[in-house]
Amino acid sequence: MDSGIHPNTKWTYHGTGGLLDLLQQKDQHQRNTILLHLNQTHHLVHIEGVLSTHKSILRAIASRRLPNIDQALRVAMHQGMSAMLDFAHLALGLPATLTVRAIAAVPLLQASPATPSIEDIVQSVDMAFGPLLHGVAVIRRPVHGTVGVDEIATEECLWWNDATNHVLGICREHIGEWVRTIDSYEDVEVLVEEMKRKVIHHAVEATVCAVTLLSLDTRLGSARPIAVSGTCKAEKAPEHRKLLQTMLDGIAAAKVLQGICIVCYASDGTSMCHKALCDMTTKRLLHRESNIFPYLGHLPLLNLWVGDDDLTVDKDYKHVAFKRVHNAVLRADGINVLGMLLTSEILCTHLQDESQILDLKEPTLTTLFNVADKQDVNRVYRLAFLIWELWCVPIPNHREATYLLRLSAAAHMLLALYFHEGAKSRFLPNPLFIDIMLMIKNAYFCVAKAKADNPRSAWFLIWMGTNSLESIFGVVRTMVGNDLNTDMLQLAQRLSHSVEVTNVFAEYKVLE
Repeated sequence: MDSGIHPNTKWTYHGTGGLLDLLQQKDQHQRNTILLHLNQTHHLVHIEGVLSTHKSILRAIASRRLPNIDQALRVAMHQGMSAMLDFAHLALGLPATLTVRAIAAVPLLQASPATPSIEDIVQSVDMAFGPLLHGVAVIRRPVHGTVGVDEIATEECLWWNDATNHVLGICREHIGEWVRTIDSYEDVEVLVEEMKRKVIHHAVEATVCAVTLLSLDTRLGSARPIAVSGTCKAEKAPEHRKLLQTMLDGIAAAKVLQGICIVCYASDGTSMCHKALCDMTTKRLLHRESNIFPYLGHLPLLNLWVGDDDLTVDKDYKHVAFKRVHNAVLRADGINVLGMLLTSEILCTHLQDESQILDLKEPTLTTLFNVADKQDVNRVYRLAFLIWELWCVPIPNHREATYLLRLSAAAHMLLALYFHEGAKSRFLPNPLFIDIMLMIKNAYFCVAKAKADNPRSAWFLIWMGTNSLESIFGVVRTMVGNDLNTDMLQLAQRLSHSVEVTNVFAEYKVLE
């Protein structure tokens, strides 16, 4: 009586409430049974698919139908590496995933709160190249390297770096004698007050300097960031020249790079950096006692002005030879070639006339001549290739062609077109013309230095420019999913991790 009527009793003895309770219980039991059956069915289907995939992989390995099956398996294991590490941690007592991530093979690069000093550069060079060159006999003969400098946008915010007790995110131009460390609450109040008075500003970009060794070894040939410094874009050429010279002095003072010869300073061609680098690389004429003078001294029209240690300046070919030339062609005034005006409308008309041969459609032409978008590299390459095909110019055989002869021919043609009837800026903007000439000059000097120091080593023209540094920026941008932007502290950390990523891909090439 205490527990009520037994569920197995005939329905005649149940009341209305009891019958409703029994109905709900049976409905719930039925639903649970159906769900259990569905779950078991899904599980069996999953197991069947896994077994089928497993059998397919075994058959593929046995029949050798997939020549790159080892790479596919390595990539699959790499994608599930986190789960494998967690399993190994629980089963074998190995370090956990967070522990593995915390132990970095490359020490973290520390961003500078102001203009980096020589001591800061030396310390960064030791951290970047020390683990790489330790015990490696690469200094048996002079190894050439380039110094690349470029800017990357950063978020306008301040961060305290607990490793150095520095405040990051302030521009180096106006930091002056302001205290760069936080030792008390008063320091925070002073910082806030100076920011309100606009005495100091947020850094809108970060200047990143990196050293790249010219080597066939992919581990040595990757860019190694050695300095990160914030700027508000108010810096003048003399101050920027001091920064660039500090980089060179720090590299020269680093013992780990003894035997490394810096052959050029590469940039993306901004006007301020252009002025600073030109001042550094036009100090004197090339000495007759220089080991590269026998290769260059007899060239009558070559610019022989150099800096210390015969240093020259290089421009990134993607920015200069493609994007900036493309923008010059599509500008409203067009370009003046031997007295004839060539505009984007004329080019578009020629391409329309040959649209059937070139397999072009009207929407494609509209996109190609979109002057609003100046950063679309694919569009720049596409238009350059179509112009190449428009005049039916045969593609040169690079194995037989001499690059230096073609560069010399290009320089002479540009010189003639630039000064024809005083065209000058009506042909190409003056800074663009100068940058192209400097880029060609640097190629000659780098080849001469390679022949003088390493006559039997390989040398490739594609090594020039800031391509290796741009690759590092690409890794930084895509390192954390949807978080593309970085502040100064995150940028320094990601640059350090990007070097680690580069080392992993260089050592395990099957992951590429």
